[in-house]
Amino acid sequence: MTEQQNRHSMLVQPDHDEESRQSLCQAMRAHLLDSVQKGTRTVFEKRVHPQFTKSSGRPMKDRHEVRRAMSKDHFYRLYSVSLRTTQELMWDSIIDTVERDLDRLKEEFKNKSRKPSGSLKLNPDLEIPRYHTAADIHLQPGGYHTEFTEDDISAGAIFDRALYIYGNGTYGAENDAMGSIVSGKIKSLFPDFKPKRILDMGCTVGNSTLPYVRAFPDAEVYAVDVGAPCLRYGHARAESLD
Repeated sequence: MTEQQNRHSMLVQPDHDEESRQSLCQAMRAHLLDSVQKGTRTVFEKRVHPQFTKSSGRPMKDRHEVRRAMSKDHFYRLYSVSLRTTQELMWDSIIDTVERDLDRLKEEFKNKSRKPSGSLKLNPDLEIPRYHTAADIHLQPGGYHTEFTEDDISAGAIFDRALYIYGNGTYGAENDAMGSIVSGKIKSLFPDFKPKRILDMGCTVGNSTLPYVRAFPDAEVYAVDVGAPCLRYGHARAESLD
């Protein structure tokens, strides 16, 4: 049983039906990665590898041969397409909620920006790298950088809710497991370490940034990313959770 996501003021607020859809996607993904994924090992050991060995006269030599052989098996193909479809449904279910809740979220962003504890600086001339524009990262429609409205925060709002569903809550109530683990490990190994500056590169919405701030309150913490909607959302999110 995972803890519920922290419902801070910047988190998108699904209604009953929207939350049911998102819970369904979460449960489907968990089932595929737990019960169904185990079957891929059985398929490989009992069917795919023996067939390959019989036809080629030798065992598989590397992961590339494993991938090519598995991609032809009907069980693995069904598993793969089901996992991808579930992820696409997850994004769809959250986007509907963000679109409905966007006016409230933008007003929250404006309120949090009036008297901020931290600061937000964006470069309007930044050229988005091709690795962002060539494909939607993690299948999130528009990726993390696309802006649809003035002062858009929708990509960040979508990501924050999706990360919790994607990880089935295992990243914690604030999706901050990575930053909490790293900062906790550093403090346990180096109890006298007092950094002056910390840089969180590729911060997205700052899930790891806040644990660094909390663990090292005397340090200047900088969080950078190429996605302006994620940075706007992350800035307001940090103000909500501070």
